Amino acid sequence: MFSIGWLIGTGSFLFHTIPSRLTMALDVVPIAVFMTGYMFWVCRVVYDFRRGACFAIVGVVVAVSFGLLPFREPFNGSLFYLPAMLTFSVVALTGNSQLKKRMSFVAVCFTIAVMLRSIDWIVPWSLGTHFGWHMLTSMIMYQILMQMIEYRVVAND
Repeated sequence: MFSIGWLIGTGSFLFHTIPSRLTMALDVVPIAVFMTGYMFWVCRVVYDFRRGACFAIVGVVVAVSFGLLPFREPFNGSLFYLPAMLTFSVVALTGNSQLKKRMSFVAVCFTIAVMLRSIDWIVPWSLGTHFGWHMLTSMIMYQILMQMIEYRVVAND
């Protein structure tokens, strides 16, 4: 997961400096892989679902995300991230006490990040709000990685 985090940063940098279909794929695919891995981890480790159930759940969520990808307007392509937002919210509401506080924070931050990404194309200032999306999502990725580490440490005690 840490390597995927590095790929996300690299892909995003490339896409924002040299926009093309290839660099867009280098930006979007690692994010999708990270979120898929996280959702599978939540299913297996947090909720103790069987592997087949996890594949089915994650498959549906990924299919819905990519199904929303063509609908760019009026949310600047942010509907793609709606299933991730719902995943964070479900974990925040139904996870154990170890997860609830961190995932509540992540769910709120991700909601704000998606809102910033959605309005980026309509704000009147040249800097836009996309930098806020990147700042918040990098913090969220850190929180998720720390959650996975802490969960593993507590489970092994």
